[in-house]
Amino acid sequence: MEVAGIPRGIGVAGEIGFPGDALGGGTAYGATALAGVGPLDLTATIAVHDPSAASSITSYGGDVGVAVVGGPLNPLSLTLQAGYGYWKTSGTGVSHVPLGLGIALTIPIPGIAIRPWLMPRADLMIASGGGVSSTDARFGISGGLDVTLLNGLGLRASYDRIATSGQDPTTLAFGIHYIFFRAP
Repeated sequence: MEVAGIPRGIGVAGEIGFPGDALGGGTAYGATALAGVGPLDLTATIAVHDPSAASSITSYGGDVGVAVVGGPLNPLSLTLQAGYGYWKTSGTGVSHVPLGLGIALTIPIPGIAIRPWLMPRADLMIASGGGVSSTDARFGISGGLDVTLLNGLGLRASYDRIATSGQDPTTLAFGIHYIFFRAP
């Protein structure tokens, strides 16, 4: 999800993630297309968890975000966001629906923007397979730091945690993005 505010234009992003043991460990890779115009952003993502393993998992998803507070001249942004992701493992299809509030603060430095961000959210997981279905609602939180140059090239470091009744699943991720068409 684009949690560091609404991107102003059209771009692409790539990310490498390191899921914790509660998520099976290993490595995940993702690619995202993103578009942001005015107060609205849309993304589409594909990701692969452990692509070198025989049982790799491919997931698909996207999100929509709407700016509630913020703009080009306001360093604080609040963004309502909703997403949807889907993957299938061992015959079970899993739908993930996060709903949250992205909070970001842009620290402008000549030629660069540093943006720490935080996103508390509700996570809805719906698993179904073999005629059985289950739904689980949990609390999740993500946080990170984006550093973006004026030319649209940026780097990201992020951490994600979901509260469960056992081991809390976590992921540490690093990414790069480029906004190649800037919207006014």
